[in-house]
Amino acid sequence: MIAYKTKLIPIHQCTYKHRYYENDGEITGVFNVKPKEDLDYRICYEIKYPDGFIDYVPVTDVQNGNYKIIGINEKTS
Repeated sequence: MIAYKTKLIPIHQCTYKHRYYENDGEITGVFNVKPKEDLDYRICYEIKYPDGFIDYVPVTDVQNGNYKIIGINEKTS
């Protein structure tokens, strides 16, 4: 069986790049996130890095071309 992992790759020079894993952020979900008390909720991808760090990237940042999503084939038994 083949499973697909999806990764979020930063492509704009001003996007967040995790310290050691700038190209290894795996998308683990989509959530409605309120970043600060005075800001509205927004739909975000939950990104998990190999060291356990979790970040949230607004879907609109991907739509605006700041990030791209890639699929990685992974064989499972």
